[in-house]
Amino acid sequence: MTIPPSCESLGLENQMSDQIIYMPGETVKIISGPFASLTGDIKEVNQGRQMLLVIVQMEKDHPLVKVGSGGVAVELKFQEVVRVSP
Repeated sequence: MTIPPSCESLGLENQMSDQIIYMPGETVKIISGPFASLTGDIKEVNQGRQMLLVIVQMEKDHPLVKVGSGGVAVELKFQEVVRVSP
């Protein structure tokens, strides 16, 4: 696993080596739950709870959500997403 430079500069490389690390701005694909198969951008990361706040852009209404113009904020566990390769 590659440790992000921001963690190295804070001296967190040893503490973070066993954890999944996500960063705001990364794109992820949701792999489980009602939003499975949708992608979104990480807005916030809570390492302690292993939760992400992801903004999902949907082209049409989802059965659970009426879509506005700004995307939908979805709170997800780390294990509910995978990174999308750039």
